Amino acid sequence: MKIVSDVRCNQPDFAGDGSDYAVTELSLESVTHMLNLMDEAYNLKQRIGSLHTIEIFEGRFDWFSYYEEMDEVLREAKRVSGTEGDMYGVYFVPDDFEYPEDNHERMECETVMVAPDEIWWEAYLKYSDITYRTIRLTRADLMEIKDELEKTEKETA
Repeated sequence: MKIVSDVRCNQPDFAGDGSDYAVTELSLESVTHMLNLMDEAYNLKQRIGSLHTIEIFEGRFDWFSYYEEMDEVLREAKRVSGTEGDMYGVYFVPDDFEYPEDNHERMECETVMVAPDEIWWEAYLKYSDITYRTIRLTRADLMEIKDELEKTEKETA
């Protein structure tokens, strides 16, 4: 199963000149791993009250810029995170989803940020100090993704 996340940039004046989306493939194992990381962050926060996030280097996402057909892809996709009124969200997309190679954005220092109640990814645009960040997924969002993966696994078994 694949998800696409809208991304935000730390420099609003630069937004639109770099990555607009990030896509990754998720498995039951990877979602369970994310939930376990959130549990670890929760446990650490109980012991160290000032803990905000755990940051782990992880190159899970492919980052890419807007292209015209993306509007239709997102219109047809089921939203995982965010509400219909939100400008940004995370969406389920078909397993065969691909973006034009020319729209690929080179990123570096990709990290997963794990908080006790949410998770997101950050990366720098290659050779810059410009940071892009995916939309945050809550524990409830990950549980919904896990349920979808389990349902798909049962259907294909």
